[in-house]
Amino acid sequence: MAMHDVVVVLPMIDKPVAAICHGAWMLCSAKCIQGRRLTCFVAVKDDVENAGSVFYLYIGRLVDFTD
Repeated sequence: MAMHDVVVVLPMIDKPVAAICHGAWMLCSAKCIQGRRLTCFVAVKDDVENAGSVFYLYIGRLVDFTD
């Protein structure tokens, strides 16, 4: 099974998915982050938001930009 397939299937069966740094691009590509909250490397922020997710910045604590 290709990594893309794993990333697509896991959220469908309510399993957590983790990505580090630019790994959020894989989640965007898999179209599995719509309506979810996540943090990622700041350079990926626009792609994450365009994929329908809410971006959170983590600097020792979560910073919510939606307020």
